[in-house]
Amino acid sequence: MFSLSVVVKKKLHTIISFVLILLSITLSPISPAFGEDEESIFTPFTRVTLENGLTVIVKEKHFAPIVAVDIRVGVGSAYEPPELRGISHFVEHMFFKGTKRRQVGEIAREIEAVGGHLNAATSLDTTHYYVVAPSVYTDLVLDVTADAIQHSSFDPAEIDRERMVIIEEIKMYQDAPQTRLTEEIYMRLFAGTPYANNVIGTPETLGNIDREALVAYYKKHYVPNNIVMAVVGDVDTKQVLTSMERLFKDFERGEITPLPAFEVSQPKESARFEIEEDINQTHLFFGFPVPPLNFQDSAALEVLQAILDGGRSARLSKLYTEGLIINKSAGYTIYRELGLFGIFTTTQASALVEKRVQEILGEIIEEGVTEEEVAIAKAIIRTGYAMDGERAFSMACMMSRYEEMGSLEDRILYEQALAEVTKEDVRRVVEKYVNPQRATVFILKPKEAK
Repeated sequence: MFSLSVVVKKKLHTIISFVLILLSITLSPISPAFGEDEESIFTPFTRVTLENGLTVIVKEKHFAPIVAVDIRVGVGSAYEPPELRGISHFVEHMFFKGTKRRQVGEIAREIEAVGGHLNAATSLDTTHYYVVAPSVYTDLVLDVTADAIQHSSFDPAEIDRERMVIIEEIKMYQDAPQTRLTEEIYMRLFAGTPYANNVIGTPETLGNIDREALVAYYKKHYVPNNIVMAVVGDVDTKQVLTSMERLFKDFERGEITPLPAFEVSQPKESARFEIEEDINQTHLFFGFPVPPLNFQDSAALEVLQAILDGGRSARLSKLYTEGLIINKSAGYTIYRELGLFGIFTTTQASALVEKRVQEILGEIIEEGVTEEEVAIAKAIIRTGYAMDGERAFSMACMMSRYEEMGSLEDRILYEQALAEVTKEDVRRVVEKYVNPQRATVFILKPKEAK
């Protein structure tokens, strides 16, 4: 159900999570397993909140000699003032660029020297940093991440260098038609909210971001009570917690600034937006704003996603057999304060496809779905969950994200809601949220010859 928005990395990484759909990569559900007789892939785990407010989650998985550490900071582009758009992403670029103890490039060299790798991603409401390495080097991994999160140096020369790197990223995005479509989707669907913000910023706003601004933003948001660290893999829980207590004993808590209150109302009618670009095929996106995590509705929307786009029997797969599309996907993304359900297709017959997608959704409202479709969807979701639980890296990312959004206990309760989804629930959420009569349709199409 959740997208880890955030977002693939590097270098084309940080626009926003739904760019995955626009690049025709199906968003598979990334949640734990569920069922009355099944345990969550999260359990057992240990969670400790240090005196300074830092949340540490440890899960031992001894299937391979690997450790993964994911640091999730509760800040992203939604928190940025207009004149500093892109500063969350800029801080991310500077994160592994050196500390008081480690010179520029030394962090990456230390991790790569032991066969590990590290990376990061910025999203709308979180930024996360991860390191994966052989578990025999767990002490090194914890020391490096603790050093970086507390003592990034923001070297002036590196700031200037990374500003140019980010400007080059912006140019690449501007040359990518799908990026324009992605930004249009968020700007239109979430207009008037912080979630309409551009993650990467603009050359103009980047010019406003100097070392003073970066350090101030870093000190404001990178505080222990705004951070979740997940450590997953072939580790000893007691040893990890002992190390964390020692490494973060001087990390002082700060005051967390929440997002300003806002509401996203359901559209009362349909809308269409068209963009012309130098492309050969037409891309259609049907966007539907949905609420943040709500067990019953969210679970039904995830099942709907699988019914529309899970396997050969999925309803959108009919468009393949009818010869109308080149590819398709349905995606469901939830952020802290809102969510987005979308259907994406690439086609040479946009008018017909638009009509057929409307018909498919209308059929669900009028006739519902079958018990068999719901059962197949749950099986597909369950398989996806199991696969997600196989890797220490994906497990660490999920655990940090879910804890940051609420709590792992809530996430486990959500599994029960998934198990209880009925065909009536699916029909209800389509009528309420994914209604073709209230769809916002975005069309990226080839320029017409003049």
